[in-house]
Amino acid sequence: EAWVKYDNTTFGRMIIFYYGPGGISFSLSGDDPRNVFVTTLRIRDINSGSAAVPPGDWHHVAVVHEYGIGMTFYVDGEDLAWIDETRGARNADVPRMNIGAEPNGWLPFDGWIDRIRISNAALDPSQFDSDPRTPASVDDWTLH
Repeated sequence: EAWVKYDNTTFGRMIIFYYGPGGISFSLSGDDPRNVFVTTLRIRDINSGSAAVPPGDWHHVAVVHEYGIGMTFYVDGEDLAWIDETRGARNADVPRMNIGAEPNGWLPFDGWIDRIRISNAALDPSQFDSDPRTPASVDDWTLH
């Protein structure tokens, strides 16, 4: 999950690029509207199709990946799409994580990214940091 804001409609898309056990990238699509988008690194590109993130304001975006089952896409705490995905993700030879672009600098995010959290378990939406009026405390930001 992360908070994102962008104004430019021609930006690249990458929010988080994680290439480790179960490598995945979490981004916004290059389409209009900009939907929450996931790539399972050389296995499948998954456009939520309906989890749109409008420009101009801060929005909370999240993807809950239930390995071997599917993914639920959220914008501002609202469940907007479910995609079946049973193939998982490709493992990396060299683990790495990048924020804001791919490791080679491609697909840079032209905007702001804040309050990123990556969990090793599928969170319930009640556990998200999706309410801007009541941000999660530091104690809530441990890796799950």
